[in-house]
Amino acid sequence: MKTKKMTAVILAVSLFCGGILLAQKEDKAKEMYETARKLVYEKNYEQAINWYKKLMQEYAQSAYVDDSMYWLAYAQYMYSRNLDSMEIQLREKERALQQLNNLIKSHEESKWIDDAKQLRIEIAEDLVQKGLENYRVFINGSLMGLEGLESLEALQGLAGLEGLEGLEGLEALGSLKGLEALESLDAAAVLDNLYVLGGEKHGEEEDPEIQLKLVALNALMNMDEEKAFPILVKIVQEDESPKLREQAIFILSRSKKSEVIPLLVERATTDPETKVREQAVFWLGQRKSKESMDAILKIYDSQTDTKIKEQVIFALAQHAKSSNDDRAWKKLIAIAETDKDIKAQEQAIFWIGQTKGKSSPEILIDIYDKGVPRKVKEQLIYSLSQTKNDAAYDKLVQIAKEDPDVKTKETAIFWIGQMRKDERGLETLIDIYNTSSSTKVKESLIHAFSQNKSTKAKDKLLDIVKNDTDEKAREQAIFWIGQVKSDKTLDVLGDIYAKTDSKKVKEQIIHAYAQNKSKKAILGLIEMAKGEKDFEMKKSIIFWLGQSKDEAAIKYLTEILK
Repeated sequence: MKTKKMTAVILAVSLFCGGILLAQKEDKAKEMYETARKLVYEKNYEQAINWYKKLMQEYAQSAYVDDSMYWLAYAQYMYSRNLDSMEIQLREKERALQQLNNLIKSHEESKWIDDAKQLRIEIAEDLVQKGLENYRVFINGSLMGLEGLESLEALQGLAGLEGLEGLEGLEALGSLKGLEALESLDAAAVLDNLYVLGGEKHGEEEDPEIQLKLVALNALMNMDEEKAFPILVKIVQEDESPKLREQAIFILSRSKKSEVIPLLVERATTDPETKVREQAVFWLGQRKSKESMDAILKIYDSQTDTKIKEQVIFALAQHAKSSNDDRAWKKLIAIAETDKDIKAQEQAIFWIGQTKGKSSPEILIDIYDKGVPRKVKEQLIYSLSQTKNDAAYDKLVQIAKEDPDVKTKETAIFWIGQMRKDERGLETLIDIYNTSSSTKVKESLIHAFSQNKSTKAKDKLLDIVKNDTDEKAREQAIFWIGQVKSDKTLDVLGDIYAKTDSKKVKEQIIHAYAQNKSKKAILGLIEMAKGEKDFEMKKSIIFWLGQSKDEAAIKYLTEILK
């Protein structure tokens, strides 16, 4: 009996102490979470990323894990937008999107799921616009399989109401064919739904009275345009609600009346709300007539608002693609060449690159050769890569070899790797590597090799690991070759470990072995530990062995303790 009582007491004490420890851990997790959130509010995203990662690693069972997963992804995305290197930007965005995927899959009941899905669409749209087409699945999937706000947001982004560059994604809807879809009945019906089905937008509750008015006006316009038209004009010119003015413009834009173009021009130039002005320009650009082209050109030349200018540029691009009016194409080129607004230059260059069937590669090359700021160069390089043209490809190679700016070279290298993943592209990258002396440029090339799945790319990485005298380049190559799970990789890295005196190189090899996780890798780490004379290096090996849970590793660690 005494034994049973004692056991009960011990159990009770254990549970009590365990409860205290759990509470202490949760308090610590909360403290770390609040610190990280404060860093996000202060826009110190790099530090916030480190804190969220630490919290998730040290307190994996905490109630703050799903919150941290969302805010880690958010911080990674925001951090990426301030990075100079296009390559690193995209890599960080990919990490953020993967983090959101993990959250959505592993925490289905989390309060952050809806936010995560919306942010995932935004990041995916950004990645697709930069040429990474495989991420389109997250946008298309939202359109095909999700209800409510998420699919509405995705459709708005693709239809150009929020992100005009996504218009071509309307092809994902099947019945709609690219940009021309805006003029089809199906597209009009879809766009109607965006405006008059009501509900939520960006998490804000729409005014029920506004919803009712819009439904009534839309119905009246369909039944009796003569009665609806003057009411809509009055709303557009006089109503206090920007939302109502904006959506009334949409309904009016479908009318063929001659009064519509002057009305859109008036709103595009005088409405106090930027969003309303943007919508007026957008629908003006869809009319594809000489009168609308006259108005668009006039609006651009009178504008200083960058957002309105970008909307006009989009309208010019649509005219350049689908009308016979050469003024749109010439204006785009003029903006790309000489506009003092860098964002406007970038937008014009983007659309020139997207305009197939015209001499866009030659024009982009000519603009580049005339000399433009580095930010504009990056857009030119991206647009050249999207043309899939031999002359554009040759120009990218020339930039990668000869441009004096290292960051510009890195950008060109990244897009060469994306543009040509065949034998020719790899040979080009190898040739650039062999003639380069810049460590930064070499690191970009090494990353490009790592993304190429061919044997020749892997062999080049191994060659760098064995023979390059640039230690930082070797470290990078070791990191990426370490991601390749093969015995050949381990043999090469093990041989280098035995011969090198570089601590940095040794650390990378230890990490590569630890990431491999095979039996051969564990046994290799044990042999390294036995022969390693440097105490700190030996400690590092033992740490990674302790993470493996392998029987051979446990046996070796037990022997050390005897």
